[in-house]
Amino acid sequence: MNKLVCLLSALMLAGAAQAQESKPIEDSTDSAEQSSERKHHRRGGRGKKEKDMLQRVDTNQDGQVDLNEFLVHAESRFQKMDLDSNGFVTSEERREVGEQMREKHREMRQQHREE
Repeated sequence: MNKLVCLLSALMLAGAAQAQESKPIEDSTDSAEQSSERKHHRRGGRGKKEKDMLQRVDTNQDGQVDLNEFLVHAESRFQKMDLDSNGFVTSEERREVGEQMREKHREMRQQHREE
């Protein structure tokens, strides 16, 4: 039971870290059309991201995520957050993983802008 609580807590912390990620600042020189396209792309990308995430967790591809699939995914995320592999996620580890994720997303956004 304690392990389940830890896994679920780690998932919530990871989700909170993603939610706190800063959004890209829009260039004030963009035309209204460019700004609209960027906003539309962001919305469309999020839906695709959620669909892709569901497909990764849904290991038997039945269109649903059962408890076992969810827990396997949760444990995998917990292990990624437990940087020193001691079975616990500390505030420092959570912050470090969050910063790593933010940096990865910054790099991905920069690559996308360069394309």
